[in-house]
Amino acid sequence: MERKEVMKLEEILKCTDILELIGDEIAIKDTEYRFLYQNKSHRERFGDSPGEYCYGATRNSDEICENCPLQMSFLDGKVHKEEQARMTNQGIEYYEVISAPIRSSAGEIIAGIEVVRDITARKKALAEKETLLQELNHRVKNNLNILSSLLKMQARADKDQDCTNILKEAEARIGTIALIHEKLCRSESLGNIEVYSYVMDLTKNVLKISSADSNRILIDLDIKEFMVPVNTAIALGLILNELLTNSIKHAFPNGSGLIIIKMNEKDGDKVELIYSDNGIGLPEDFDINKTDTLGMKLIDDNVSYLRVRL
Repeated sequence: MERKEVMKLEEILKCTDILELIGDEIAIKDTEYRFLYQNKSHRERFGDSPGEYCYGATRNSDEICENCPLQMSFLDGKVHKEEQARMTNQGIEYYEVISAPIRSSAGEIIAGIEVVRDITARKKALAEKETLLQELNHRVKNNLNILSSLLKMQARADKDQDCTNILKEAEARIGTIALIHEKLCRSESLGNIEVYSYVMDLTKNVLKISSADSNRILIDLDIKEFMVPVNTAIALGLILNELLTNSIKHAFPNGSGLIIIKMNEKDGDKVELIYSDNGIGLPEDFDINKTDTLGMKLIDDNVSYLRVRL
């Protein structure tokens, strides 16, 4: 290294007083991964190791650490960030490691700076939050299933067919939301739902509640695998529930037919839903804006919520 570059590094190291006060572990290393500087937090954890190779001083190793962020910074001249886990006497600790190159006046990489931040508390808090949300989803799912069972029992006991149909429709709507929470209980993600499996289970649920013959009413799903936020999934599920229920009740007088549901992700943040059946079709005088049934109101409300066109 030329003398002027050594002088530049010396000037950088003279300005390290402020780094001593920072709680993050900060180290400056040359391009051979030898320590040029360690702040107080770094020295307290790894010991004072001026001139020593970092991988030897911190991990008692003869080789550069796998996926070393600083090595990547030396190779491409960019800032890199990596999460790492370390086993200690207190258990697993998690760290966020950020590295950046230090360049000479000519643009040559002459050293690198590495910042290590302890994120163990954040990780533990997140894990506890996820556990609580999983428990909440589990309880909501159970409560909705209890409510659905009560409606089912009432529907069986009621002698009025119109009342029975209303109770079954309410049961299907509750089941649509309960299914979301069931999926969340089984998912690694607490905020997103995989669309294909959700719609597949939803169609089975609607057929079962409607007492439709699944051998005569066929449902063809043309859906790519992608995730949507929970609130979007609930709105889509309620729309599909009403469309399916309507087809099963009115589209097939002879009790047999085909329903096709196509759903694709568009432009990364949009969903295209195409629903069709080969039934008798809507009445000639049908006007969606003049229909005041609860089912159509639910469709209209959820379409408005999703801010989409019907």
